[in-house]
Amino acid sequence: MYQLEKGNYFGVLQQVLQERNIILTDIDYVHDQVDWHYHANPYFTYLIAGGLFEANRKEDYHLTPGKLVYHNWQDAHYNRKQPGYARGFHVEVEQCWFERHMLPLHIVEGSLQLEHPEQKTLFDKIYLETKICDQHSFITIEMLLVQLLDNMQHGGKHADRHPAWVKTIREILHEAPADSYTLLSLAGAAQVHPVHLSREFPRYFSTTLGDYLRRIKVTAAAALLKDNALTLTDISYRCGFADQSHFIRCFRRYYQMAPLQYRRLMGC
Repeated sequence: MYQLEKGNYFGVLQQVLQERNIILTDIDYVHDQVDWHYHANPYFTYLIAGGLFEANRKEDYHLTPGKLVYHNWQDAHYNRKQPGYARGFHVEVEQCWFERHMLPLHIVEGSLQLEHPEQKTLFDKIYLETKICDQHSFITIEMLLVQLLDNMQHGGKHADRHPAWVKTIREILHEAPADSYTLLSLAGAAQVHPVHLSREFPRYFSTTLGDYLRRIKVTAAAALLKDNALTLTDISYRCGFADQSHFIRCFRRYYQMAPLQYRRLMGC
């Protein structure tokens, strides 16, 4: 089986940044299929454009823009690119970086698709820093990366032991974040008492229901902003915001900038 050394991926590199044992690569995927392989270090894959199918020995992922996957080192997998243009961003972290920052190397065994909107917001800010790319960017990237890994370690701790209703609620909210929910309808779908749902939701989702839904919509909008063909009105509608003004207010809250400013920094 083929091992890729640090900083190497199958595709055409558009940007590479490396400092303090972190390697950040922006890459165009050009191969229709990549056979089984593994990487020397843990890394994240964030899909920017197109579609990518990825599978390891336990599960598979259908990646679309805005999807985020974490791979631990030596996790074997293969890829298939969907027809058309595809682009991804990788953050690879050498093992000594984990030791230096007192983080366990095996935060995740194998691969994991990160779905919590807070985790995706943190990663999107890392990507944004690679476009700003000034003297403050790498310390900012390090701090965001530590936050993200800590969130993965503690926020997702014992995720396999979560009660069944947590998975049900998560699937409902991610499937239709713009729907108007009631406490009774969600509790009924999850087959739990409304009091239990109200009390336990923040424990398993690390925030309120409203904040969780807003973050899902905003992170989806951030992925669409990378497509310059879409107007703010298009994005507002697709992501389920009441109107463009509501979209702009929510985006500012989580990204500390307006959507158009974000788009300009991304070079779109």
